[in-house]
Amino acid sequence: RRLTDATAIPHPPSLRSIDGTTCGTFTLVLPRTCGDLIRWSRLLRNCLDTYTAAAVGGASHLIGVECDGSLRYVIEVTPQRGIRQFTGHANRPPTRADHDALVDHLRAHAVVG
Repeated sequence: RRLTDATAIPHPPSLRSIDGTTCGTFTLVLPRTCGDLIRWSRLLRNCLDTYTAAAVGGASHLIGVECDGSLRYVIEVTPQRGIRQFTGHANRPPTRADHDALVDHLRAHAVVG
């Protein structure tokens, strides 16, 4: 199957339930299409654009973290509910406080174990 910018990214119910939730000053958002990942890749200056097939196929679940309407981080969750990556601009790690608050939020919503 050929993926395009408009190709929809399916999300399991546990992820759909956190879309739009807030954690302090952060809002969690899910990419709707492959085009969203391509745009996120440009914004964060990373390789998210290469994750479209994995996201569409369910091998990677990607969660955007916005602050004041701007994408700050992306968290990659495995199908086994583990965090594979949690990075910001140019693959920089989050601050410890941001990491801990957001991971606690994801645990409380049973997105990660």
